[in-house]
Amino acid sequence: MDYVYVMTEIGQEIPQVFESYDLAVAFVKRKHKEDLAAEMEYGEGNLTVSEVDVPEQKIGVPSILYVEKGHNYYVTKVPIIKHKRRRQSRRSH
Repeated sequence: MDYVYVMTEIGQEIPQVFESYDLAVAFVKRKHKEDLAAEMEYGEGNLTVSEVDVPEQKIGVPSILYVEKGHNYYVTKVPIIKHKRRRQSRRSH
């Protein structure tokens, strides 16, 4: 069976799916790095604690990537369900 990874951030779905858990985690790390750089640029850089190297959970159970207080990313592995197409009969008129 094929799977994709969907992500939510602060209760909002991110309009992107990922082919692997590693790609989803890399997205979070890149986004977090950009956010920290922006905070440092504007002098708002505070000490942050994050935990983004967490193991992947089972299908349907979100892995919680903790970025900072009150800011988590939830990565969930979901199956791709393929529907078989019905064949349409061709009728002569």
